[in-house]
Order: sequence, then C-alpha cells, then structure tokens
Amino acid sequence: MVKKKPSKWFSPDKEGRSRGRLSKRFCQRCGTTIQHAPILKSLNLCSFCVEELRKARDGVWSCKGCGALVPDQLRANNGYCSACLCPACGRPAPAEV
Repeated sequence: MVKKKPSKWFSPDKEGRSRGRLSKRFCQRCGTTIQHAPILKSLNLCSFCVEELRKARDGVWSCKGCGALVPDQLRANNGYCSACLCPACGRPAPAEV
C-alpha cells in the first residue's frame, strides 16, 4: 500500500483548534495566525505572503528568475535558485531570466 505524503501546509481546520504549540503558529512575516490562513511548514509563512513573495521575485525570499521560495539556495546563489543557474558556468540561464 502506498503511503500518503504529508502536506507542506499546516491547515486551519486541523491545527488551530487545540491548545499548545500548534495552536500558536503564526506567519513570521505578517503575523497572521493559523486560525486565519494555512501556514507553510518549512518557512512559517501564510498562504497570502507566499503568493505575494512569488509575484515579487525579490531575490531574498523568492528566486529572481522563476519565483520559487527557497531562501537557502538564494543566499548561496546571489538571488537565484539552483534550477535557474546554468550548470556549466554557474550564472543565471538567459532562458530562465
């Protein structure tokens, strides 16, 4: 039997109703609590901030080329994710940017 993959999001329907640590989850950027919007587990960002950052493509939270949310790769690659970099030279690929 195939195991179900866990979700990347904390759901307001499941998490925000109880007491304890999971009920106090909030977005680290805007402060929205788990009761109002789903929160991305890996980055602690609400769904509203995730969409806003993907559109912004600022190079700090989201990739300048494709808009992916991978802050660790962006710090290492000067604002671009590893998918947007040319494997040969290491610079942003013109087709992606």
